[in-house]
Amino acid sequence: MQLKLKLTAVAALAVLAGAASAQDVQVVKIGHVAPMSGAQA
Repeated sequence: MQLKLKLTAVAALAVLAGAASAQDVQVVKIGHVAPMSGAQA
């Protein structure tokens, strides 16, 4: 019983650690500047 409790606690900590590291998201914005109308479009 004690081993099962320890394994459950370790698994829970691993899940929490994975969720905390998943929040480090880097956003990359890609844009393009060009005419939308007229002869150059």
